[in-house]
Amino acid sequence: MSYSNKTKKGYSFPVADPFVFRWLGKYYMFCTGDFVPVYVSENLTDWSYLGPCINPDKSNPDILGCYAPEVCYTGGKFYMCFSPKGNKHRIYVSDNLTSGYVPLNVQNFDGIDGSFFLDGNNVIFTRSASVDGTQKDGIYGKKAKDVKSVATSSGWQRIEKAYLNGWTEGPFIDERNDYQYLTFTGNHYLSRGYRLAYCYKKSNEELSEFKKGRTFLISTTKDFYGLGHSSTVIAPNLDGRILAFHDLKLDENEKYKTRYANFVNLTYDGENLFANGTAFYPCPDFDKCESYDENECRDKREFLLPLSKNGYFTAELSVKTSFPFTMFLGNNKLDIFNGKTSLNDMLQGFFTKMKNKNPLIIRIENGKNLKVTVNGQKTIFTERIKADKIVLSSSVTPLYVALSPYAEGSSDKTLIKNVPSRFPAISCSENAESFVTNEKNYICGKVTYRLNVSESGNYAVILNALAKRSANVSLNGKTITQNFNNGRKVAGFTNLEKGLQTLEIISDAYFCDVDLQLKETENYDFKPVLLHEKLNDKDYNFILSNNDLYDYEVEIKSLNSNLYTGIALRANDYSYFDNQQKESFTGYMLCLFNDFITLNKIDYGKTELAKYELKGNYDTIKIRLINDEISVFVNEKLVISVYDGEFLHGKTGVLSADNFDCDKIKIKRIY
Repeated sequence: MSYSNKTKKGYSFPVADPFVFRWLGKYYMFCTGDFVPVYVSENLTDWSYLGPCINPDKSNPDILGCYAPEVCYTGGKFYMCFSPKGNKHRIYVSDNLTSGYVPLNVQNFDGIDGSFFLDGNNVIFTRSASVDGTQKDGIYGKKAKDVKSVATSSGWQRIEKAYLNGWTEGPFIDERNDYQYLTFTGNHYLSRGYRLAYCYKKSNEELSEFKKGRTFLISTTKDFYGLGHSSTVIAPNLDGRILAFHDLKLDENEKYKTRYANFVNLTYDGENLFANGTAFYPCPDFDKCESYDENECRDKREFLLPLSKNGYFTAELSVKTSFPFTMFLGNNKLDIFNGKTSLNDMLQGFFTKMKNKNPLIIRIENGKNLKVTVNGQKTIFTERIKADKIVLSSSVTPLYVALSPYAEGSSDKTLIKNVPSRFPAISCSENAESFVTNEKNYICGKVTYRLNVSESGNYAVILNALAKRSANVSLNGKTITQNFNNGRKVAGFTNLEKGLQTLEIISDAYFCDVDLQLKETENYDFKPVLLHEKLNDKDYNFILSNNDLYDYEVEIKSLNSNLYTGIALRANDYSYFDNQQKESFTGYMLCLFNDFITLNKIDYGKTELAKYELKGNYDTIKIRLINDEISVFVNEKLVISVYDGEFLHGKTGVLSADNFDCDKIKIKRIY
């Protein structure tokens, strides 16, 4: 089995707004379309079409063009939300996952792209605002006691940090190690710069306490662009997480053609969420969990646990039963935890609420702590236990059992990292000295990472370090001394061949994540290309060079314009669409005005880093970019100096409301 960012090679598989749901060891994908089409797969690569979830009736406008369907399982029933062609939400219900959905007796309610998240005994529902069909008001959320209570006009709150300065849609909440991550999509869905971002909070915090994350998935290359509208699902090893999303295909006239399903691994570390690459190369095989279908486990009552060295395991059981229900882990009877919680009473409560013959889905995750969830709802959280087997009583009817030696993201250490990509430092293949601060893990010492390199070349190794001092870093045996400044910085460069490789890092500075990016052949000739030509008085011209550089200097001579001009620095992922931000790229920009200049960070919107009031005329402006330090000189005088390592390489360009003489810009190498 091989995972790839595209579905089965050579198989045309157009899918928009993919939502993937795991059920009895298989994956079911629901997507936008009439009557909600659904597909099934055992490996997330080979998919079969099952048909529509709703009985086809072309005379019913409520089930035509069902946008962004999503499903949750609670109380023994499946609930589906969608919005017909963006016209408010509908909620349907069924006893079956893939068929028989009928309207739930609730009112239609505002927004599009609704998403369920089961949070203990509550249902959290998030949605896009859909103001005048443009989604410019961001993401709203609501905590309700059940699915029916979602469909009211009261109780909604805007999630301030889930916003990308314009069109924002496609929310989805997932939980990992006591953090909840809300992913969402920004930019126009027909723009090449459609992108995925996230915000995060502790699981016990309120919706209003989400904190800003960052853009974590974007690509604007010729063949892979318009990435967005995602859902997250548990991987086949029961521990990892897979992000399902679509990419966009435009025709030769840049008009909409179709969208395609894609899948990529996610890795986490506290406040950080990362996608394991975005290029067209296969992801490595997962360690498949040990599993038993209904025929294999019908007469089986004892299941040995495939324990890791530290005793971690995850078990997923789908069972029907009569009571009393008895389950053992080794010599530990799972009926009582801490003398407070009876598993028997808890499961009896779930069965009482279920008025059909659907099973209970029980997930037991034993890592640093023990967590039990039933039908997706967290029910028990306590200290870890020691166990070597699961024993089911004769009253239990198992339909599916899966067992894994991983828990709490421990499989991230075995995941081969696709390069280029960014990933948590703690996901190394062996233990290292570590500690937790600022909601993430920092490590130091000797660590090794297994890589899958997409292209041979010289790669920048970027470390996010907790240090404000000189530190020694060894990259595959080559030692470099760097001055760190509490943040991201290029620690050095190393040559990597295409294919499976290893990277050894030895550092006496603590670092929390690693970013590997290909260093292109250095070219300091400024030969810009016009990417967008001004169309009206409110528009702008945008030109961008084709030289991707790390450390360099930009010199601007005799710029005399009364109109706004911006110098793009370390720019990547530029896109243009009429209904989006003008500064739609990632990087930095020096904005030139008559009386002042500002240095800004650009990521679908501007964040001002520094400002300088001009005093009199100027002949020359220089911008010097050396690793994580950006310095600006006016007439050879240093006027701005900042440290920011978010963007460490990219192209140079000009965004201008006036015609711009490119001969006034020179790019110089820094020795």
